[in-house]
Amino acid sequence: LGDYAAALQDYARAIELQPDQAYFYDERATIHRELGHDLNAALQDCNRAIALNPQSGNYVSWRGWTHYLMGDYSAALQDYARAIELQPDRASLFIERATIHRELGHDLIAALEDCNRAIELAPQNGDLFYKRGAIHLSLGDPNSALSDLSRAIELQPNDGANFAARGQVRFEVGDYAAALQDCNRAIELAPQNGDFFFTRARIHRAMGNHQTAIRDYSNAIELQPNDGTNFAGRGWTYYQMGDYPAALQDYARAIELQPDRAYFYDERATIHRELGQDLNAALQDYNRAIELNPQSGNYVSWRGWTYFQLGDYATALQDYARAIELQPDRASFFSERATIH
Repeated sequence: LGDYAAALQDYARAIELQPDQAYFYDERATIHRELGHDLNAALQDCNRAIALNPQSGNYVSWRGWTHYLMGDYSAALQDYARAIELQPDRASLFIERATIHRELGHDLIAALEDCNRAIELAPQNGDLFYKRGAIHLSLGDPNSALSDLSRAIELQPNDGANFAARGQVRFEVGDYAAALQDCNRAIELAPQNGDFFFTRARIHRAMGNHQTAIRDYSNAIELQPNDGTNFAGRGWTYYQMGDYPAALQDYARAIELQPDRAYFYDERATIHRELGQDLNAALQDYNRAIELNPQSGNYVSWRGWTYFQLGDYATALQDYARAIELQPDRASFFSERATIH
């Protein structure tokens, strides 16, 4: 029914009457996790459940997931190692641990190994192939990603997410026609999913179908009106079409919705520069982009070029020195700095 407050009251009374029932604590922890705002309470309940039944891999894994939600990845991995020790044939434990490894970013091989083991245990589970495909893509192996996603589609032919994911990989390797077919099928299966329209819009834009891309971005916006990336995507398409006022309007909305996305400011600065009449506005956008992502040599170099266009050569050279420090193998930075010299 979704009445969490009443559920918590009942569990409090149940625990008061039978304080040694481990599953009462486990179930109450689930409610705390579902609420999201009281993960410490969930963790306390997990601890109590495990104290009462330390051989339950379920309880240990749920505590691990709670640690993950709290951002304590080290403690989460420790719990999953213990849960797997207790239940070594449970595929979900490996795939959940793979999610944590992937979130850490630096141990994608460990994530892949966990996915491999999960698939050995549950080879008919399409979700596992979907998730392993995403890891293969992160590892720079699109062919393996395509193979896994195709298997996911065989196992779950009515899941639009599988087609959308394969379409995204095909788009990234430049197979636009096949990518478009996959996205079309994804949208047929899930016409209320704004992400699928967003992905198809990117494909149409890359193919030069700007008007069709605008329609897809607009559909994405209708379905997900609070996602700034939809407005930014449509804004960039308007920019490519030469409709700068519409582009700036979309970027203003994107930034209003997600003011911490550095690339929104970078792209809007490009439009300001292209217009030529508002280089100071471009400069302000680059400042904000760099503030959000100070390690981007691209943002620093573009700000340097804007200073150059404004006639501030000394500051332009300072920015190019910093950009080269960040990306010393980028030839264009040297050629642009040579132009300033």
